Amino acid sequence: MIAAIMAFAGLINFTNMMITSIIARRNEFATMQSIGMTNRQLRRLMVYEGLYYAAGADIAGCMTAAIFALTVLKNALNAPSMWFFTMHFTLAPALIVALVYVFLATVIPAIALHFFNNGTVVERLRMVE
Repeated sequence: MIAAIMAFAGLINFTNMMITSIIARRNEFATMQSIGMTNRQLRRLMVYEGLYYAAGADIAGCMTAAIFALTVLKNALNAPSMWFFTMHFTLAPALIVALVYVFLATVIPAIALHFFNNGTVVERLRMVE
């Protein structure tokens, strides 16, 4: 249950990071579009950026989980006083969360850009943060 809560908190944090990045860089996006970047290119740029974040988080999370499970937890749970525990190493929960991260990394930028990139390029360039 604690792992599910931590995974949910991580997913919320990832979502917040992606949306905040898009909001903070609206002027930059308007500038790029003023010199010829299309909406499709901008959406692809943000999706790739999200996928890089997700891949980095997934790789680091799986490696950290494997290292801790095979060292710290294995030694702690194989102690004679822990006879009632059985150690089964699995990365299935981490891989499930990784798929959710990849899904969110592709969906969030498209939705956020739709809502936060309204108006013409000139109007967005004139916007003061």
